[in-house]
Amino acid sequence: MWQLTVGDLLDENIESICNNENICDNPCTLYVVTDHLSDLTFYVGKSTRQVLVRLYEHLGRGQNWVGGFPGYPDHLGRFILRRLPWARDWLIWLLTLEDVMPIPEKKLPYDWRVDDAERLLIGKLRPCLNTVNAHYDIDVPMHYLDPAQYEVRGT
Repeated sequence: MWQLTVGDLLDENIESICNNENICDNPCTLYVVTDHLSDLTFYVGKSTRQVLVRLYEHLGRGQNWVGGFPGYPDHLGRFILRRLPWARDWLIWLLTLEDVMPIPEKKLPYDWRVDDAERLLIGKLRPCLNTVNAHYDIDVPMHYLDPAQYEVRGT
């Protein structure tokens, strides 16, 4: 597992993050965006290609943006960008399938795939911005909905 902050993602490009953190040499396919100060998970995602590319796409910085137009952030990207500068400290965990595997070092009775790992993480972490595979009700806390109220948190 690797981690970086939203600020790292905003300040750096993919090449510099790969060089500094040695992330790109590893098969990270899953990511979790969280505010570690409040133990709130915002989003769990997956990518079939380099995970940093997908994270940049969320922010509207990708070349082949799925579900929208290049240059425009999606719902996660807008959520992050509207909460700057506070969101700069949020953590992004980058995970491999092995990091999430429920039975370490044992043969699973089926082919463990990225979709299975994503569902497992969503069920366990209950992110408030995911809609697909989220079989629960959880709202974004009010102090995240109104960025002006964010400072009241005292962090």
